[in-house]
Amino acid sequence: MKSRHLVFLGPPASGKGTQGLRLARENHLAYLSTGALLRGALRDKTALGQEARTFLDRGEYVPDKIMIPMVLEWVGEQG
Repeated sequence: MKSRHLVFLGPPASGKGTQGLRLARENHLAYLSTGALLRGALRDKTALGQEARTFLDRGEYVPDKIMIPMVLEWVGEQG
């Protein structure tokens, strides 16, 4: 069976997390917060987390070249 992924995009405080969590809970789906994923990588001092820190320390967004591998790794772990 082919898996499906839903992505909620929007500015901060627009309800992405609220609606995503609600949908996940009601439908028994996996839920990913990229913020939580990034905080975990920083806490665990992973290679990608350390690379992300260089951007965060400068007050910059973490680029896709770092975030996409983190997300793909998480998706792969979900089976």
